[in-house]
Amino acid sequence: MALQHIPIGSLQPAERFSVYGSSQISLCDPVEGREARSWLYDRGIDTETISAFHLGYVPQASSHCFSGRVVIPIFDQHSELLVLSVRPATNDKAVLDEYLKYWNEHYEKGWHLFGLNLARLPIVKSRFVIVVEGQFDVAAMHAYGFPNTVGVLGGAFTPWQAHLLSLWTTQVLLMFDGDQAGKEHTEKAMSVLSKYGAKTFKNCPIYGLRTAAAKMPDKLDPNKFLLEHGSNAMRKLMADSMKAGGLTLPRRRW
Repeated sequence: MALQHIPIGSLQPAERFSVYGSSQISLCDPVEGREARSWLYDRGIDTETISAFHLGYVPQASSHCFSGRVVIPIFDQHSELLVLSVRPATNDKAVLDEYLKYWNEHYEKGWHLFGLNLARLPIVKSRFVIVVEGQFDVAAMHAYGFPNTVGVLGGAFTPWQAHLLSLWTTQVLLMFDGDQAGKEHTEKAMSVLSKYGAKTFKNCPIYGLRTAAAKMPDKLDPNKFLLEHGSNAMRKLMADSMKAGGLTLPRRRW
């Protein structure tokens, strides 16, 4: 029998904070959170990253409509909680096909970038930002040593997101999925970012954004690439892509 889709709708603030807090306690529980923690570890998300992103879990036994799902809080760049995103803690394709991959409260995705609250200082230090698609891509990149990574939250890349990036850096490395949809998203994002292109003075960029795109192997996203090839291979892919796109590499090893 097909799994029933449960319309979540917008949570009231009190309920949102209740789920936000209790789900983190459940994920840390030796019994209730064991399966979800194991699933996250298998995706390369370590304990430190789980804590940094305030990930949670609503146990299967709960009567809440989020039961059996990992809870991903989404914050604005100032660490104000916006909404909760949830995902079934399973790799079962049949389950994922029946459910929406991310069940979110309603909000305007194009106004925010996932992980920017954690990535702001690393972006400034490294002098570039890595933009990926998925929330777990962001978390995995942070876990593997690339904390200057943000995500587009599953929607189309918008001019406002480009403006947000321009507040923190002049260099953008797009790293979307290697499938056809990811390639199309890359082209559209490049088109948006081109309108924020860097202005130059005596051949030196002084403001605006310079953009390059990393060519992710077919059928891989950044999370899967890291799991299969590791951080050194990712670092080389990024360095090659930045050189090809005319971006300046960090002076220090990132």
